[in-house]
Amino acid sequence: MQRGDNNEEQSDGLIVIVNDLVAVHGMLGTPIKVGLPPGVVPPGQPVKGGPEPLVSLSLYLHQTCHEQNSATYSVGGEITFNSLFSGDLNEEDSDARLTDAIFDVQFADPRELVDATDPAAVTSADVVGNFRFFFQRGQPAQPFQ
Repeated sequence: MQRGDNNEEQSDGLIVIVNDLVAVHGMLGTPIKVGLPPGVVPPGQPVKGGPEPLVSLSLYLHQTCHEQNSATYSVGGEITFNSLFSGDLNEEDSDARLTDAIFDVQFADPRELVDATDPAAVTSADVVGNFRFFFQRGQPAQPFQ
């Protein structure tokens, strides 16, 4: 989800990654713990082998904070989907195209978590919000040949 129609590098937005659509569909209406997106690690740090979260979020503020590191990642919190897109790109049933969720998520810079003895003490931002939209397939912004 993004504010405005500019490209991602010049906009503010939220990326929600559902790593297991079938599992999350079975948990509609139930809070789901979120975590760091898979593969997001600071340079020079090993990828840790913990379980992938079912859902992870990335918040980017490239328009608001364009002169700073303006992307941050979910490190904790919960999201509750009341409805979730079926995943079928050609879905004709409007109810199956609806995604509706509320969230209360902590975002932090993963570089600050590397040497933290208490990850809860790392500076983070608590973001509370919701979204509701219908998936609509359209033409790509740039045709590929």
